[in-house]
Amino acid sequence: MTIKALYQFSPLHFALTVISYIMIPLASIGQSYIIMYSTTALTDRNLSIWLWLILGEAIALFWGAISQSLAYYQTIKLIQGYNHQIRSQIVQHFYYDKQSHKISTIQNRLITDFKNTNDNYLRKFFNCVQMVGYILFSASVLLSIHWSLLLVTIVLVGISIYVPKLLEKRMQSAFFNISDSTKKYLDITEKWLIGLNVLQRYAAGTKLFKVMDEAANEVEEARIKQTKINQELAVLNGLISNMLMLIIFGFTAFLITKKLIIFGAIVSVDNLQYYISMGLRYLSNYRGQMQSTKTVNSQIEKDSTLVKETNYSDTKNPSAFSVKGLKVSFPNGESLSFPDFEIKKGEKVLLTGDSGTGKSTLFKLILGELKPSAGNIIYFDENKQKIKPDLGKIGYIAQKPQLFPATIIDNITMFNSKLNHKVDKVVDEVNLKNDIKKFKAGIQQKINLDRLNVSGGQRQKIVLARAEIHESKIILIDEGTSAIDQEATISILRKLLASKATILFIAHNFSEEMHSMFDREIRLIKK
Repeated sequence: MTIKALYQFSPLHFALTVISYIMIPLASIGQSYIIMYSTTALTDRNLSIWLWLILGEAIALFWGAISQSLAYYQTIKLIQGYNHQIRSQIVQHFYYDKQSHKISTIQNRLITDFKNTNDNYLRKFFNCVQMVGYILFSASVLLSIHWSLLLVTIVLVGISIYVPKLLEKRMQSAFFNISDSTKKYLDITEKWLIGLNVLQRYAAGTKLFKVMDEAANEVEEARIKQTKINQELAVLNGLISNMLMLIIFGFTAFLITKKLIIFGAIVSVDNLQYYISMGLRYLSNYRGQMQSTKTVNSQIEKDSTLVKETNYSDTKNPSAFSVKGLKVSFPNGESLSFPDFEIKKGEKVLLTGDSGTGKSTLFKLILGELKPSAGNIIYFDENKQKIKPDLGKIGYIAQKPQLFPATIIDNITMFNSKLNHKVDKVVDEVNLKNDIKKFKAGIQQKINLDRLNVSGGQRQKIVLARAEIHESKIILIDEGTSAIDQEATISILRKLLASKATILFIAHNFSEEMHSMFDREIRLIKK
């Protein structure tokens, strides 16, 4: 997220927002300028001129109030529109980069980091514009009163801007710690609360509370540290601004005694001292806060960079594959090795092995979700020719079927309405027809992921239908019928195995009848 990109998003809206923020100090300084003459008119007992000048002050006050409201509205509208664009780019980035991302990382980027960047960078930029306006307009009025007042101000401005830079690195570190600790907290929340029912069953609440408290403490400590640094910066800026006020005020009194400026200037200079002091103090604070978002902004920029969509024109739908010297290593030092094998077009193979032998990991390697540390997987087309595969064409039915909060038909076709005419056929093939009759809206029933209005078996049937309707030439099934009763499983397997697709099926506790339905078995052994 950058100011340049915000401008490019909507130049006209950006310009109007900047102008609105400039109008706020212009109205305030204009009022202060008028006060100088109204005070002089009052001391000269010139009532008519004083009344006209008071009217001018009232108009300036009204103008300032309108500008304040307009600036706030314009800022929110501009930033939210820009946020929408960046969020869309981030979602596309995560979709097209084909990498595995933690849900907590994505949530943190789209919610927490956006809020922090909006509050501490984008909005602070416009606040800086406003503060610069206060400083420049005040300086212009001071120059019109006497050039020496401006000279003194310039010297003190230089000092006040340089000193707060001493805390800049600490602020940036504190801001990054908030983002990092929040990401960890969301990650821990996801990993522990997903098994809340299990923890409740075994009365393991003490462990849950301890883990959550430790993660929450990190977030709280990071925010306290940021607040402490912000307050240190505020105190430092306060001391500098107070010194500025005393020096300018004393110098103004000196000029009045020398009759170099009119008496009414003492009142205006007092207001201008406040505006300059406020402008310098907040400008330094805002600049520091903007700098503190540098690391998080670079991460958002990286994640919002559009990834070029894969060109599938040079890829083909694979029908068979072979595995040679395949091995995968994990960060904890463990590794898995797989035997060499080939699965030919149309073969129906049962993949077995004890827990931890890498059956599900092998599927992730075949799907391209994991990169092997050694060896390779070679894919073939229907004519047994080596090809560059379109891995998205491989059907995959996971242990935990992934459904979306949409209708049953949309979950089967994956939002491709061109496949609607095939739905009835695949629904019948996976024995989902009778289940659909139980829903009031039938195939148009919307799936409620919170209330789970579909059973585990129905979920697996929907995903099986999804693989069937997309006519995948290779289908990987990871215990895809575990939640379906044995009789229904046998019926589904008969129809599934009668297809022309190449099928690799992971299953446990298969009966002899179900086992015999496959062409052969590959058993994995942990070495």
